[in-house]
Amino acid sequence: RHTRCSRDWSSDVCSSDLDDAIRWLAAATTHGSTDAMVWAELGRLVGKTEPERADQALARALALAPASADVRVRSGAQHVRRGCATDALSTLAPLTTVPSDLRFEFYQVIASARRIQGEFQLAADAAAQVLEAARTPVEIEFARDFVRQVSTPPGVTALVTGTLIDMDCLPDAPILTIQGPAGQVRLQLDDRRRVVVAGGGSVDLDCGRQQRAVTAGYATGDAPPGTHGRVRYLDFRPR
Repeated sequence: RHTRCSRDWSSDVCSSDLDDAIRWLAAATTHGSTDAMVWAELGRLVGKTEPERADQALARALALAPASADVRVRSGAQHVRRGCATDALSTLAPLTTVPSDLRFEFYQVIASARRIQGEFQLAADAAAQVLEAARTPVEIEFARDFVRQVSTPPGVTALVTGTLIDMDCLPDAPILTIQGPAGQVRLQLDDRRRVVVAGGGSVDLDCGRQQRAVTAGYATGDAPPGTHGRVRYLDFRPR
């Protein structure tokens, strides 16, 4: 009694029957259903509004059908919604082959996970697979928008993943100090309007010492003296 707005994994049910669908699926699980797709569909439908319930439903679906590509794609999508890229990729890793009818959703999850990790080239490669798998005009339009969404933020030529340890609020522009694997990276926050923040929102930081996990993308050309570049991308989401 329910339909998906499109074939992308993040869609909600289009019809007004969403609540009825959730109640029907919940009743089936309460009565001990061992149908993995019942649990997986419940997890998908409540993924945005009740993430913990979705996690539990999808974990049950995966336990019932660990070899199901459909279940793994839905579970991976939920990990992406939670910002857990590593979990999403590890969930999909056992799939050595992907059915043609799932490739559209599968590569969306891969691309989104790579985007969260700041691996923009890998994200772009996966997004190209989404476009290749698109069949209908609606899917093609969605895929073209999706390709643009996961592409590298404007100006980013290098990335560092580590810990933001300090923001020095100098008169001209703040300097972020990030402790990365190869040492400290100093980046000037010269124009907050030009910084893409993963997950949406704006740059909101206090001056002084910090202790926040971060992936930062920056422009290395014309780096201000004493810095490695200018901030163009920030991702504070957990991995």
